Amino acid sequence: MDNLYQPMLQRYRTLVYDEAKNGGQYRKLDMQKRVIQTEMEGAVTYLKTAKDNLFVKKELEKIAVLRKDLASPSKRREKAVETRSQTIIRLLQQHVHEGLDTDEIMAALHSQEIDIDRNYVTTILYKLYKKGMAVKDGKKFLITNPRNKPTTDVAAD
Repeated sequence: MDNLYQPMLQRYRTLVYDEAKNGGQYRKLDMQKRVIQTEMEGAVTYLKTAKDNLFVKKELEKIAVLRKDLASPSKRREKAVETRSQTIIRLLQQHVHEGLDTDEIMAALHSQEIDIDRNYVTTILYKLYKKGMAVKDGKKFLITNPRNKPTTDVAAD
């Protein structure tokens, strides 16, 4: 009869160990969260001293929107399914008037913690250019509108 309960006793023992391990992980995460919150509060307090600075004000607004988007489960899911090409197109759309060169695109990707190889970025840009979805002005790429006309008066190289 003791053998009948042995597998369940072993399973229960394993679950107790798992619970203890998870508890430690939760404590570490709570500590990390408190450290981050403290640093964020300090950063905001410091940045609020520059409330008259237009650049700081605009950047704080952008960060507030980013924070809201990252907290939204639907936005996180949306970003998870975005392809690398869509990411490049989105970046070019955000800078529709001034365009971006490869270095600026790589910097923007790095700041968003998106890892795309530089060679792959140039391949995507070349394909967009060939399809008429982007034009090139010197080293900068500009996205075109849906009718394949440049969004600015820049002629392709």
